Amino acid sequence: MPPVPPGEFPPQEVQKTRIVAEVLERLGRETEPQVVAEHIKSLGLDIEPDEVAAIRSELLKRASTPPGPDQPPPQEARRTPLTGPGDGGPTQAAGASPVVTNQETG
Repeated sequence: MPPVPPGEFPPQEVQKTRIVAEVLERLGRETEPQVVAEHIKSLGLDIEPDEVAAIRSELLKRASTPPGPDQPPPQEARRTPLTGPGDGGPTQAAGASPVVTNQETG
C-alpha cells in the first residue's frame, strides 16, 4: 500500500473515526468510552477504550470550533437581501406596521 499523502489519514484510521462518531451519535456523546468500545466490538471492530476517548475528544473539539477565516460559510448560511414576493422590496412580517419615512409623512 502506498504511503498516505501529508494531511490525510490512513483508511483504517478514517474507518475508526467514522464508526466511533456513528456510535456516539446513537448512544450519546457523553457515553463512557468502555461502553462505546464494547458496542463497536459487537459490530466486529476492535477499538480500545483509550482510543475511543481520544477520537471522541478530537471529534468534540472539531465540532465546537468554528471554521477559520479562510473557509467561507456554507451556502445556506450566507446572508442575502430580503425581498418581498415579486416586488424586489423588503419583506414585511405579518401584522407588522409599515415603515413610514419623513418624506412620506410630509
